[in-house]
Amino acid sequence: MAQNRPTRRYPEHRGLRDRESEEDRLDRERAEEEKRREEEIERLANEELKKLKLRRNILLFACAAVAAVCFIYLITYSIAGKRNEEQAGVLSEGLSGSNASSGMSAYLKNENAVENTEIQNSTGEVKAAEMLDEFTNLYAQNRSIVGWLKIDGTNIDYPVMQGTDNNYYLDHDFYGKSDRNGCLFLDTACSINPRSQNLIIYGHHMSSGKMFGSLENYKEASFCEQHPTFRFDSLYDKGLYQVMFVFNATVLAKEDVSFKYYQFTGATSAAEFDSNMAEMQKMELYDTGVRAAFGDRLVTLSTCDRSTAGGAYGRFVVVGKQIK
Repeated sequence: MAQNRPTRRYPEHRGLRDRESEEDRLDRERAEEEKRREEEIERLANEELKKLKLRRNILLFACAAVAAVCFIYLITYSIAGKRNEEQAGVLSEGLSGSNASSGMSAYLKNENAVENTEIQNSTGEVKAAEMLDEFTNLYAQNRSIVGWLKIDGTNIDYPVMQGTDNNYYLDHDFYGKSDRNGCLFLDTACSINPRSQNLIIYGHHMSSGKMFGSLENYKEASFCEQHPTFRFDSLYDKGLYQVMFVFNATVLAKEDVSFKYYQFTGATSAAEFDSNMAEMQKMELYDTGVRAAFGDRLVTLSTCDRSTAGGAYGRFVVVGKQIK
């Protein structure tokens, strides 16, 4: 009968088990770290996505707001242009002796609305100035009116105003209402009675063609050849003017001593007059063949022209000499 032998116990390899446990732990830690990185990447991605959505929403809102503003601006601009056009038509109808009622004329005389003024004619004789009949109706509505300008081949057929400064009629219409088109207006340094040698008239360069928007037609010599004259009638006399100079200029700093066309309202001598004419001739875009002499009456039409090197200070100018 076999004897029971004692079971042999082998020694445990603790070092190997510990090493395997350490590897498991490291694997587990690596897996956990990888999971944390993936979760962090996902979190950052979600945050970035939220930011992108927010920026997109803000951009969409901004675009919608800009579109709304542009739409409102276009509607307002269109309405203002239409109103300005209708107003010019109404005022043009009022520029007629036949449309000025006898009652209105009587009112002006009785109330001394037509100021008693004096003008000097070409012979030096001083006589009382009388307002032209066609202006009595408009003058009764707004005493700031000084005349009417009309240029064939353009939209320019407007009253000319004169405020107490050169700012008011930049954004006010004939009736004193706010209007981005403004009015044509005479420089405050000029006078129609007694008459300045050079009358400087300003107007906005509207993209719609309103005011002086179509004055730039004179940039082309061919247009000038087809429309060599324009008419400016003041409250006291009528005038036909022949285009003499067409040029671009820039509004200069006050301290700049260079020639400034917008400061020339007249000369006290032939030499001074000729000097100013020579400065304008230097800037002309083309030669019209028309020249003026000391004593001639001039009208200068000025509007903005941002297409030049002057940018916001750029100006486009047309100067005419009275021929009739």
